[in-house]
Amino acid sequence: MKTQDSDLKDIDGKPQYSSDGGDFVPSPTHNLASEDPLVYVVDDEPTIGEVIATMLQLEGYQTLLFHNANDAYQALLNAKPPPVLLVTDFLMEGINGMELVEQSIKFCPGLKTMIISGSAGPEMFKNRQIKPDRFIRKPFTMENLVQSAQALAPIPKK
Repeated sequence: MKTQDSDLKDIDGKPQYSSDGGDFVPSPTHNLASEDPLVYVVDDEPTIGEVIATMLQLEGYQTLLFHNANDAYQALLNAKPPPVLLVTDFLMEGINGMELVEQSIKFCPGLKTMIISGSAGPEMFKNRQIKPDRFIRKPFTMENLVQSAQALAPIPKK
């Protein structure tokens, strides 16, 4: 889903901009005033990213969808509040999902992370100093995604 920069607004109605011409896509239900956990979803395949974000929204999470790792990391640097969970594809142009996880955890040590991939397996992370909290292989089920998200970032009871 591509959007025009002029169409993107934050909670105060101020325009939001991406570094690559419109790849920062706030979810339709994004509301920083909400107490629902915020999840960053990063996938360079727009349809897959939208499906993941929608699945998580149906379970009560707020989501911000990014189509590249650089925009997600830049948003994390300025996030108030920061996300509780980062869900990212592994294989992307530029910074890959593992590099995004490593950079994000160095900046935000309490951040929970999940890598989703159809091209890599959990063995790729075996010798890494920083590892994702969860790994899910594509294709995945909604149940697997939601259970993993809830294990890492439970939704508070209301």
